[in-house]
Amino acid sequence: MSEDRQHPALTPRELEVLKLRSTGAPVKQVASELGITTHAVHKYSTGAYRKLGVANIGTAVTAARRLNLIPAVSPQPATVADQQIFDSLPAAIYAKDLAGRYTLCNRVAAARVGLTAVEMLGKTVEDILDFAVAKQVRAADERALKDGKADFSVIIEGHTYLDRKRALYTEDGEVRGVCGVSVDVTDTPDPGKQYAMVLDVLSSLIRTTDPTLPEVSSFLDAQIRELWQEAGDGSVDLAISREHFIRTSTDRSRARSMLEFLVNSRHSDPAPATWNAAVREVADVLRSERKAGVHVVAHLHLFEGVVFASRQRMSATVMNLALNAMDAMPDGGKLSIATYETDTHSCLAVQDSGVGILPQVMQHIFEPGFTTKGERATGLGLFAVKRFADDAHGQTSVESAPSVGTKITVCLPLLRESVVTGQ
Repeated sequence: MSEDRQHPALTPRELEVLKLRSTGAPVKQVASELGITTHAVHKYSTGAYRKLGVANIGTAVTAARRLNLIPAVSPQPATVADQQIFDSLPAAIYAKDLAGRYTLCNRVAAARVGLTAVEMLGKTVEDILDFAVAKQVRAADERALKDGKADFSVIIEGHTYLDRKRALYTEDGEVRGVCGVSVDVTDTPDPGKQYAMVLDVLSSLIRTTDPTLPEVSSFLDAQIRELWQEAGDGSVDLAISREHFIRTSTDRSRARSMLEFLVNSRHSDPAPATWNAAVREVADVLRSERKAGVHVVAHLHLFEGVVFASRQRMSATVMNLALNAMDAMPDGGKLSIATYETDTHSCLAVQDSGVGILPQVMQHIFEPGFTTKGERATGLGLFAVKRFADDAHGQTSVESAPSVGTKITVCLPLLRESVVTGQ
């Protein structure tokens, strides 16, 4: 006797509901296609779960497929551009539909279970992991679908991974699945540093990707939604900024910049650092972002003045100031990035030959939400720069003239006597 005959038979309607749910279709869509109520969809789903001996749609789909009760459905792979972006990241990136099937997987996530990214598509955790681990992952997926988020740790092959799951949404706000970023924290016991590792991955996506790429944009939208909620957890400045964006109906581009601000504004641990190292860290990104006709020149001081500050926020400061300078030169020009020292401070100076800042605008440029770049800008870049300098007991100054250009300087107190480093 075949395996499917040994199992209690599902009714035709239960099979129809389960088949549609297996494609990742939400309850409302299933109800519409079958001409029944959403209550009926839940009733037939529950009936199928009971007969299959499972408790949720993901495990029901897995069981039904193994029993040949419903056909396997393979999701469409991500575009080449999307996949290349995700494959370039050092962390595991994935997305799943409502049935728990992987619809997106990068090379790091697939390699952890000995598969390729293509081989992961369409599979569930029950297909690729042992029962105990799969049960943990499935439970976290369910929490993310219900609550919008689920952060948890899981051990696979002796390695500990911090997994940040977030619910994916349709354009009308319906939950359509789960996405996540997972980092190996085996050698990083500090919870704060573990979380910073995850945020670094998100920040990398923000700074280096095209916002129009479909899967990248969808992934970031899901992560942004929950980071906005975190903005109110203890930080007045972030809460104010979040309210500004909600009040002004922030679009997707603004939301991406909001995420970058949230990431860069967090109080990562200060440590000995230099402006030269910060410039070098973002050099590749600046090269990729450079606009046609913009000539970039770097003058790094031979004697690197060591300061005590967040290395992440120093790099973000270089990035913010450089991108602002590029935006100020729509027709091209010269961007100069220089480091130098005074008797008491180590300084970064970013200068452009752009349109300059009007005197009546100058007094507002460091205010959160203020911008002269139109509706796609956030007005948070210079606010984040000023906030960082203040937190590090430093100084920020601006020199500008219309049609001449702008120079913004950030100086941080020297930690100790300068040391000579090779260039």
